[in-house]
Amino acid sequence: MGREPLLGESLAMIAASLIAAVLSWRFVERPFRGRSGLLPRPALFAAAALAALVLTGIGLHGKQTGGWLGRYPPELVDIFAAGQDRDPRQGECESVRADTPGCIYGEADAPPVVALLGDSHAAVYAMVLGELAQGRGESVLSLTMPICPPALGWEGEHLSWREDCGRFQRLALDRIIATPSIQTEVLAAWYRIYPFDDPNGELAVAIEKAIERLVSAGKRVALVYPVPQPDADVPTTLAEAVLDGRDPNLIRQPLEQFHADQSGVFAMLDGLDRHPSLIRIYPHQVLCPGSDCLFYRDGRVLYYDDNHLSVTGAALLRPLLAPLFDGAAQQGEER
Repeated sequence: MGREPLLGESLAMIAASLIAAVLSWRFVERPFRGRSGLLPRPALFAAAALAALVLTGIGLHGKQTGGWLGRYPPELVDIFAAGQDRDPRQGECESVRADTPGCIYGEADAPPVVALLGDSHAAVYAMVLGELAQGRGESVLSLTMPICPPALGWEGEHLSWREDCGRFQRLALDRIIATPSIQTEVLAAWYRIYPFDDPNGELAVAIEKAIERLVSAGKRVALVYPVPQPDADVPTTLAEAVLDGRDPNLIRQPLEQFHADQSGVFAMLDGLDRHPSLIRIYPHQVLCPGSDCLFYRDGRVLYYDDNHLSVTGAALLRPLLAPLFDGAAQQGEER
């Protein structure tokens, strides 16, 4: 049905399953079992094996087609597919290794002019930055690690499934600074999941240290501010709206709520003001036209889960990111 059944529907299905069980036992199982069965034992096993193969084939086909998406209207198929609208190199380039060499996006043979550093929220910008670089015959170096902010000397809780975040930060900064072709460094993260409101300011200090190292090495630093965070899986929420007959375009977040949710993160990032040359990029200026932040636009889903921009969503930020390759970045006059 494409939705959770109502209580009455659930009770009816339970009753129907019990009736089906009794009927199958009486008219299928009993006639086939025992010496008086309708089929001899070899034929019975062969028939069971054939039935198992048929059912397995049906199950595999359902998995391959994502649950027979063809039964839904095209609008809903596109929404379901949004969960896969992510960087195909994500597994390779969003590394869990501290000594990762990173990934090159754009013109593979050209030295990188822009570097990207941060966690999975930074990684979503790799493709659009690479496309911008490709158009200029240039490249981008992406150095990202899950749940590891672009800082120096702060890594938070140890996670057994990835290597040391602090070591990754040091090696990544060393790599960027040692690459003379890199002119601009882009820092981005899902700051909301870190202790950004720590009264001791340890995270802010660690980010400041990273910026200090980069600026001292002659690099420009671009700080990407948060994106709206819906706190629910966007493709699923949109699909449920369509199945319920609601307009998916109305699934939005008020701009006021976004500012309220991210006020602490904005305050922390705004506090990194020791370097007036910092470039500040505000994605919500594009993602929140008017008084609402969009998760669905022109029939395309802007997030692939509950917090990461999809490739489609990140591509909308091209006007904000393109100037990073021109020696002057666009900084919003209003937040």
